[in-house]
Amino acid sequence: MKDVQNEKDDRGIAIDLVGVRDVTLPIVIDDGLDIASRSPVEMTLLTDLDASRRGAHMSRFVEICHQFTLHPLTIENIPTFFSDVKEKTGSSQVFFQASFQYFKKKMTPVSKIVNFIGYKCVLEAFERDGKQSCVLEIDVPILSLCPCSLAISQSSAHNQRGFVRLRIPAKPNTWFDVIIDRVELQASSQLYSILKRSDEKYVVDAAVESPRFVEDIVRAITKGLLDDGYVSFFVSCTNYESIHNHQAYARVVRNNKELFFEQYT
Repeated sequence: MKDVQNEKDDRGIAIDLVGVRDVTLPIVIDDGLDIASRSPVEMTLLTDLDASRRGAHMSRFVEICHQFTLHPLTIENIPTFFSDVKEKTGSSQVFFQASFQYFKKKMTPVSKIVNFIGYKCVLEAFERDGKQSCVLEIDVPILSLCPCSLAISQSSAHNQRGFVRLRIPAKPNTWFDVIIDRVELQASSQLYSILKRSDEKYVVDAAVESPRFVEDIVRAITKGLLDDGYVSFFVSCTNYESIHNHQAYARVVRNNKELFFEQYT
């Protein structure tokens, strides 16, 4: 059968990136507690294409993505995955992105009821010039209580739900559960999907004892990252203010170029 994609192209133009986007499959996601479950994962897989080749075999990209229906999506599986991509596509440059909801099992602080919180997560991996990198990104919803309103009010303070976005290079034994714990420790309180009255009192009292500006949150997370030896990271905090018609925002970035494929050289 004629292979049209493999025909020669005489225009002399190499393609930077070509492949498939928005491939959604049920993939096994490890929750960090040896409990794996399937979640819908939206994937992008792109490679370079030599100037002499007319097209890429798109079906091969989708076939390769199906590998993760058989094996869990983990950092440790990426090198083998990339080897297979390069072998099947004849490429030297690879970009892979997986976006999904990561569900963390929690226990309410007083009533001890099991509940789950979902976190928006992205795993990105790329290879260029023989060098591989893997990056983890997560949005962590939090509660923050305003230190200023606590200081000037007689009996109350305004608080709001916000979220921290953290993007860091992947390290061994660092999965999304570890990142969530790191972030939630720096908030006025973590969030729960279930709260009985006793739990609600506990959360509100804990927030009063730990007032945080967005500036406090990003600085605390940054210090923890620096103490752990991270030299590249992106951390931001957005608060959906309860008494203002705007959001509060703060960000700290270090060596941002190392974290994004399009800037990576």
